[in-house]
Amino acid sequence: MSTQFSFAESARRYEAWREEARERTQVTMYNLAMNGECPLEAARMDLINITHHALEEAKDWELPWNQIVGQIRPYLRRFTISIWFEGRLYGLGAGKASRGRENVTIHYLERRPGENPFAGWVSMIVLDAADNYGKILCSQWVRIKNPVPGVIPKYESLGFSLAGTYRGATYYERRVS
Repeated sequence: MSTQFSFAESARRYEAWREEARERTQVTMYNLAMNGECPLEAARMDLINITHHALEEAKDWELPWNQIVGQIRPYLRRFTISIWFEGRLYGLGAGKASRGRENVTIHYLERRPGENPFAGWVSMIVLDAADNYGKILCSQWVRIKNPVPGVIPKYESLGFSLAGTYRGATYYERRVS
């Protein structure tokens, strides 16, 4: 009997893995919030896929999220996350896993401008979920593509270091934990 999966079966499987990764991060953030190690709002946030509603909420943000999601949607191994609290969107992240078991790369990451209860935490939340996705896929590395220079010290504090450049893009990485 063939072990080949149909495209639809594969799509459902990857979506279930993305959901599991987001749920694991939600549990981690709940525990951190209950221990007073992060904003209390993290105990009641929702981490979900990037939906049409999220794209509407982010239409005035700096990054063109409609385009980003359109570009990444065809990839089965894509990774997307949106951070919600009390009906408002506070952060977005998108990337994809490599074909082999090498890495999960976050290509885009942004937090809601202005007042944001998750300021300073959005990158940690997105990268933790990407790390969980990497664990599920048995990836070796979590990478960040072209990080904003001013945020590099934050990424370094989260265990990332310069991996190098490839085709004009700069990558930071850390081992999947």
